[in-house]
Amino acid sequence: MLSGRRPAGTAAVVAMLLCLLVTAAAWPQHSARADRPRRAQLVAADPAAGFAIVGHRGYPARDVTENTVPSFRRAVRYGATAVELDVQLTRDGRLLVMHDPTLDRTTTCRGRVAARTLAAIQQRCRGRRGHELVPSLGQVLGLVVRLGTDVVVDVKRPPASWSPARYHRLVDAIRSRGLVDRTVVLGFHRANLEAIRHIEPGLRVQGIASTPADVARIRTWADGLNLPASLATPELVGGLRDQGLLVLGRKTSLARDWSVLRESGADGLLTDSLASYGTWVARQGPATSPTPTPTPTPTPSPAV
Repeated sequence: MLSGRRPAGTAAVVAMLLCLLVTAAAWPQHSARADRPRRAQLVAADPAAGFAIVGHRGYPARDVTENTVPSFRRAVRYGATAVELDVQLTRDGRLLVMHDPTLDRTTTCRGRVAARTLAAIQQRCRGRRGHELVPSLGQVLGLVVRLGTDVVVDVKRPPASWSPARYHRLVDAIRSRGLVDRTVVLGFHRANLEAIRHIEPGLRVQGIASTPADVARIRTWADGLNLPASLATPELVGGLRDQGLLVLGRKTSLARDWSVLRESGADGLLTDSLASYGTWVARQGPATSPTPTPTPTPTPSPAV
């Protein structure tokens, strides 16, 4: 016969469980902005200036296709300590590293990415410039781990193309490689970024701003902003950083923009002219970019 009295200590356990349930119920309404530091600086390629240099789609060349393993390896050789990549969704909801929604411009195939499975793309298509593997997100993140860089993931496709399972797949690819603290997720669509941050509050999400109105909106919910040099005044950037936001300059290959962004107090910038940036920054002062050195070819990680 069961006793109506609870054993000693049971009441405390029940109270703890009730507390956890109440906390879990409240979590969807609780903003991640309120309870964690907002600004954790990317690794600085220019340590004297405290300024991060992000290789935009890696560092493509005449015989190196953007958003491929050789492109990311080349970016690191030329001084980048973070690489930016783009993510498209395949027909089977897998994550392909590619900027365009079609395969035409950067691969040997034609047609929409969303019309083919990841396996079909990797079996039949190669990079247009260097005949490289068209990589999955998991394969590039495995490379990021081996090279010790940070990564900026630009999420393509509007929210209607995504689903909870696809958001979880993206977050799991980052989590499973221990890259949460070294990743910034970038995009135009607030719904995408907030869904990703809800799954993993430790991930920093950064909105892309083109106008002052964009800045005013994005600063209320994001962990950071991606700004063109035309908006990057010391007053604006200083205010954003005082708010705890990570500020990166929009992709640019112009020395005048590099100067504006560095002098504004931004955390870094994206560029696809790493060699030119290295030469330019060496002329500005004592901080210099590393001399390119060979890197062994890594073995790709399993596809995601």
